[in-house]
Amino acid sequence: MTVVCVILALILLAMIFVSAYALRLLNLIGRYDEKDPQILTPEQVATLTEPEDSVDPDFTGPILDPGDVTFPTAPEHPPEPQREQVNILLIGQDRRPGEPRQRSDSMILCTFDKEKNSITMTSFMRDMWVDIPGYQPAKINASYAWGGMPLLTKTLATNFGVHVDACVEVDFGGFRKIIDLVGGVDVTLTAEEVRYFRDGCGYEYVVGLNHLNGEQALAYSRLREIGTDFGRTQRQRNVMTAIFHECKGMSFSQLMSLLEEILPLITTDMTNSEIIGYATDLFPLLTGGTLQTLRIPADGMYEGGWVSKQSVLLVDFEATRQLLYEMLMR
Repeated sequence: MTVVCVILALILLAMIFVSAYALRLLNLIGRYDEKDPQILTPEQVATLTEPEDSVDPDFTGPILDPGDVTFPTAPEHPPEPQREQVNILLIGQDRRPGEPRQRSDSMILCTFDKEKNSITMTSFMRDMWVDIPGYQPAKINASYAWGGMPLLTKTLATNFGVHVDACVEVDFGGFRKIIDLVGGVDVTLTAEEVRYFRDGCGYEYVVGLNHLNGEQALAYSRLREIGTDFGRTQRQRNVMTAIFHECKGMSFSQLMSLLEEILPLITTDMTNSEIIGYATDLFPLLTGGTLQTLRIPADGMYEGGWVSKQSVLLVDFEATRQLLYEMLMR
């Protein structure tokens, strides 16, 4: 009986230790303030001066007034996934220390599908002209600057019929540190990208596979001088995929050590219990699931245009909603 009591006591102590350690880790995470003082009212937004893009004289797309753009009616009951899924939105913003919240520079929806044993990363282009609920139409990245995580997720639901279960935000400084913490990432570079980084940054890369540190991966992810923003979001997905593969090869102890360093760099709207629930439920996918990527808008489902002197993407919302349903929910 004494031996049994000792064993039970040791088990209890171990459980207390694990619980305390998990709580300490979770308390490292930044939390989204539901009473966010940076949220703007529609009246305040109306007084803002939007940046004007210089019109390309060779541009052949439509030049429209805001009232000329129509949006589909938001679905009263968006289509439900046909199986259990979790959608976590990753938000990147170009915010420097001391600055208020900025526009979302990158928006990647990670769909965890247990039945298919897969993770789908869907990039939403920041220049899409969308209906922002309760506010004036604008580029989708403005919704994050105006109303934080709640307004961005509501905008995605209104325009694209996708539900977001939780959000995780990191600024570019945190992004750079995360890359360094996982030991850098392997990325394949084109000849044009190699020339740009050699002439513009002094980086001596080779055409093909290169190992990038945090500063280099950030420069690669933010590259605007080659191609369009479509190529830029593809680079961001490339880096995210590389991070995923780096983490898949780590042991449990390595992952725990990594978490202690990474968690203070992120902000989320999840509670501790939600994080524990998602982590327990989704960990097998992170270590053994397949990964695929998607970009919105997809080819053939948009056209370039100008609205209020801003270069925007005019989306075919009906076709895009159908694509998202087929790719993520069916």
